[in-house]
Amino acid sequence: MSSVRMMMVGLITLASLSVAVAQRTRDEKTDDKPEMPRGAKTVVEVKGEGKYKLPTAGNIWLIDSENSEIVHSGAFGEGDIYAFNAKEDKVYRNGKELADVRLDQDRAYKILFRATADKPKPNDGRP
Repeated sequence: MSSVRMMMVGLITLASLSVAVAQRTRDEKTDDKPEMPRGAKTVVEVKGEGKYKLPTAGNIWLIDSENSEIVHSGAFGEGDIYAFNAKEDKVYRNGKELADVRLDQDRAYKILFRATADKPKPNDGRP
């Protein structure tokens, strides 16, 4: 085989491999679902509207139960009340609007909660 022909075969093979890798990478990205938060517990699962009072400071995730999509998330303090209303497409903290989100009234949503680490005690040697 001539060197030109070998080089052409090599380039075609390389181009084919590049297309296959690009396609696989694109497919993997579109098929991935967001990773659910480790250690978080479902505390509410309802359609329409839901509410949860945090027993301690922690993180909240609002999850679409049908497709496991994370719709909203954030850190909240002890005693905060996190709420969502699908009809209004809103989430609330302590009765005040926190964000506009896209919600479907006919779907169920989960509120997941995970407590944050305790604050250091006053006599633990830290300044």
